[in-house]
Amino acid sequence: MKSPKSSFSDFKTGKLYFLIIITLLIAGCNKEKPKVTTDPVKNITTNSATSGGKVLDDGNADVSVRGVCWSTDQSPTVNNSKTMDGSGIGSFTSNITQLTPNTQYYVKAYATNEKGTGYGNEVSFTTNPLLLASVTTSPVTNVTTNSAECGGNVTDDGGAEVTARGVCWNTLPNPTTSNFKTVNGSGLGAFTSSLTGLEPGNTYYVKAYATNSVGTAYGNEINFPTDIQCPSATTDQPSDSDVGLSTAILKGIVNPNGLETTVTFEYGTTTSYGNVVTARQSPITGNSDTYVDANVSNLLENTTYHYRVKAVNALCSRYGFDISFKTKQCPSVTTEQATNIGLTSVTLNGTVNANGESTTVTFEYGTSTSYGNTITATQSPVTGTSNTSVEATVTNLSASTTGNTYHYRVKVQNAYCTKYGLDETFRTEPTQVNDASGNTYHVIQIGTQFWMRENLKTTKYNNGTDIVNETGSWYNLITPAYCWIWNDDTYKNPYGALYNWYAVNTGILCPTGWQVPTDTDWEILINYVGGESIAGGKLKEVGTAHWESPNTGAENDPYNFTALPGGFRTIPIIGTGFMYFGQRGIYWSSTPTDDQNNAYSRSMIYNGEGVTRGSSIKWQGLSVRCVKPLNK
Repeated sequence: MKSPKSSFSDFKTGKLYFLIIITLLIAGCNKEKPKVTTDPVKNITTNSATSGGKVLDDGNADVSVRGVCWSTDQSPTVNNSKTMDGSGIGSFTSNITQLTPNTQYYVKAYATNEKGTGYGNEVSFTTNPLLLASVTTSPVTNVTTNSAECGGNVTDDGGAEVTARGVCWNTLPNPTTSNFKTVNGSGLGAFTSSLTGLEPGNTYYVKAYATNSVGTAYGNEINFPTDIQCPSATTDQPSDSDVGLSTAILKGIVNPNGLETTVTFEYGTTTSYGNVVTARQSPITGNSDTYVDANVSNLLENTTYHYRVKAVNALCSRYGFDISFKTKQCPSVTTEQATNIGLTSVTLNGTVNANGESTTVTFEYGTSTSYGNTITATQSPVTGTSNTSVEATVTNLSASTTGNTYHYRVKVQNAYCTKYGLDETFRTEPTQVNDASGNTYHVIQIGTQFWMRENLKTTKYNNGTDIVNETGSWYNLITPAYCWIWNDDTYKNPYGALYNWYAVNTGILCPTGWQVPTDTDWEILINYVGGESIAGGKLKEVGTAHWESPNTGAENDPYNFTALPGGFRTIPIIGTGFMYFGQRGIYWSSTPTDDQNNAYSRSMIYNGEGVTRGSSIKWQGLSVRCVKPLNK
């Protein structure tokens, strides 16, 4: 059971709660008008502005409408002009419209609830006044003796609609719309006007204008003269065929417009010209376009020229626009070194730049600088603007035991000129060569190689030093040596001598400019004549005068190589070590094998038509044929 003190305390607490609830209910029933502030006015024009406000307190009742109200009198209310910009509390923006230019207005924000309308602070502003429009005058163009074109651009209407625009003109400065004028629509923007009824030879002053309710505004003033029956002149572009190396045909179109007109052309390497030539048709008369031209000469090759037509009558002069052209250029030519010089053939070489014109290329050649012979380059005709290598192969030269000296040069020709390269010479390969011992050998050309037609038989190196003639044992001999077959010099002709590889390896065994063939040199020869399987038949001497029968495959010796069966010298197992004489022709190469004791050789046999690649011991004695690559 609670004590009396505790019951009294509960009573006091309940009473307090009751008083609080009653107070809140009374406060909730105390409604007021809304509180609102007015924003500053901005974006002011001649007939509109922007304001707004902020509802700070709804007065304990919903704001049903808010906005701004305005008047030309102070203290505007919602009974004056107003906006309605939503409801509730918070900020809002209002557009004030249908205002009168240059007028002071008073504005208040407002907000309405069930208790009434609350107003913000009052602000005032003045609308912009109406102004004249802004307009600029366009340049005058297309001037004739009695007309021209002009126009303008209305860039601002001054706040009032532009009801008329155009240009006005007079023969005195400061023209107005009370003088001559055009009417070219209304509103903002650019327009074009045609001025007509003008007098020839007069100076006119022209302005653009634009009219609104404030008045008429004018653009900048421009003056111009009308034509006075001047001729018209147009410079014409010459065609490609009109321009040469040092000549050109200058062309144009002139209308005299009724007065006798003198026509000339000004020309030169710059737009200052500096030269004048009279048109063939000058003077001209009439009222129609007339073609005119003039021939000029003594121009510089590969040079840009400028020109224009000039037409002059008793009243004025007129010029055509500047036109340029470039004179033609001769081809450039260089005679280059001859290549592939053979016994009776050669390749002649040169470099040509056609410089943009189709160019015929030939070579002149002969035993003197009178030449006397001509051959067309393989690449002829040449075009384009870059250097082009040209060549021609001559195959009908005269053979000589000592070689013949020939002169040659490149000749180029286009539609405008002919040019020659410098004279160059070459000497054909002699058909004979001598060794240091005075022996003479015939020279044959097979493909890209020169070969001696006979086996080598020199007893001296090409520096004149004697080669050791070793008649004793050659077994394991490691110094250079030669011998005759059977050690009998009667075999010198036609078989030649036998040499060990150490004599070959001196590099001076063959005549100067010649060499013992490398393994590759032999391969080139054999491939050229048909390959290993048949090369022996192509290279061996025909018949059995020196080869034993049947000398297989040797039917016609088409390359005149006349390989002979000198056999070889080896270990003297029987007799002096000479073997396979009459049966085999075995020839050294200068190329050693991987085995340091051997070197590559080529062998042909009496009863076969092939050529065998083998290796021989370096101290053995084999035949030698000397070779010389083309141009070596």
